[in-house]
Amino acid sequence: MTKTKSGAGVVTLLIVAALVFAATQFNGSTGGGPEEDLAEKVGLRVDFTPKERVHLPRSDERVKIIVSCECVLVINEFARLSPWTRTITIPRGAKLVLNATQPLKGTMWCSINGTASKKVEGAGTAICTHN
Repeated sequence: MTKTKSGAGVVTLLIVAALVFAATQFNGSTGGGPEEDLAEKVGLRVDFTPKERVHLPRSDERVKIIVSCECVLVINEFARLSPWTRTITIPRGAKLVLNATQPLKGTMWCSINGTASKKVEGAGTAICTHN
């Protein structure tokens, strides 16, 4: 009779250990974990006309996009097709700045998480900020 009690205790202990292990493994992947409190995803977008600047001979005729987070450069590139979009992850509450500059005539604006800047007519810079 003693063997049966200790055998059942071992089985119960193994089941409890397996449940605890499963709970710790799935805690981060089910959402709501502490890492969600530390970071946020941000959607960036730049729209411009003419929408296609692929055939322009000089790179300085394309739209120059610079994104910085807390004064640290995150993106530094040229856009040739409109719309230009990216999704990045930044620390929650961090200040994000998106600058889009075009040296040509046309219309351009930027947006962060759907909040758009004023339209720029002609050569100029559109600036969007977050936080």
